Order: sequence, then structure tokens, then C-alpha cells
Amino acid sequence: GINAEYGEEVQAHEDPQALLLYKEHFEVRLLEHTGEFYKREAQKLYESNTVSNYMLKVIEKLEDEELRLRKFIHHTSIGPCKKECVNKLIADREDSLLEEYKIK
Repeated sequence: GINAEYGEEVQAHEDPQALLLYKEHFEVRLLEHTGEFYKREAQKLYESNTVSNYMLKVIEKLEDEELRLRKFIHHTSIGPCKKECVNKLIADREDSLLEEYKIK
């Protein structure tokens, strides 16, 4: 399909100069927008779910995002994008998530 063909085309692009341009111009913005999106998503999910359900939904979001990343972006961007997602969905909410399970 078109998605698989596009993914192969992105992965095959290994020219060092082109990859540098990709990283400096595309990847930087991709990470910014990914972070902003998942920050909003985390807020919405956190407000409408228990912590247990929130974590289940986070796992689902991370799995879906990894599939998208593997189809549409250069393989060198997968790790940084996944890290941004995890940071916004889990690490940035760590205190709130742990507070739910604090022993009183």
C-alpha cells in the first residue's frame, strides 16, 4: 500500500547531508509538535480516567504511536519520538500518578 511504500522510501534515504537537514529541520519540529500533542492528550486522559485506566490508555497510545512512527518517519527519529511520548504521558505526570498510591 501507499503507507508501506512511503515508509520504505523514508527508510531508504541515507544520504548524510540530507539526513542532517532532516534532523535539523524536520525532526526538531516533529519532536516539538509530538510533545505538545501528547501533553494535551495526557491532560485529557488523566482528567477522565482512574490511574489504572490512564496507564492502560497510555500503553495503547504508545503502541499506536510506535506503529505510526515505523511507517512514516526515518528510523533515527523513532527513539527520540518515543521518548517524547513517554515523557509527556508518564514522566511529566509521575508525581500525580504516584500520589494516587501514596500510603497515608
